[in-house]
Amino acid sequence: MADLVKTQQKQILCFDRIDEWAPVLSEILLPLAPADIQLRLKESAPEYIEDAKDLFLEHVSRESVIDAMLGWINGSRVAAFHGGINSLVTT
Repeated sequence: MADLVKTQQKQILCFDRIDEWAPVLSEILLPLAPADIQLRLKESAPEYIEDAKDLFLEHVSRESVIDAMLGWINGSRVAAFHGGINSLVTT
């Protein structure tokens, strides 16, 4: 799948490309947590992403995470598709 594609009128977020949208999501979620949360996550060396999520939610309310993520999604254009994004983009 392709990555975050910008056209004149749209921005399409490909969830398969976490390396492209994760930094934006981190900027939104990190202010909700204690200042040392990144150090705590690193030191805990979570085996699975779910373990990191559980540790994060020990220090941040689930409701604040949901509200922040809804704000992020609602402030964006979302396109849902099946298959490659190249079929959506025309030049």
